[in-house]
Amino acid sequence: MSDEHHADDGGQRSYDLGKHTARFGEQVICLVRRMPLHVINSTLVKQLVRSSAGIGANDAEAVEAGSKQVLLTRIAASFTRRVNELMA
Repeated sequence: MSDEHHADDGGQRSYDLGKHTARFGEQVICLVRRMPLHVINSTLVKQLVRSSAGIGANDAEAVEAGSKQVLLTRIAASFTRRVNELMA
């Protein structure tokens, strides 16, 4: 069993999403470092890195939310930021 998975009190395996999203972001950065940077793909590469890091940020915001309403408010704000990034 990896260190990301562990059994909870009910015997079911739980998943550490924070660790997984952090590793995903790191892997994306490693991937784009190996890619040749061209005018054609530079915007896409930047957006890929921002989006992969944004997944972890969204998870952290959700974990910190004290209630369902706070969670929904944070998700909406995060979504709005992502849309604005895409439109910039």
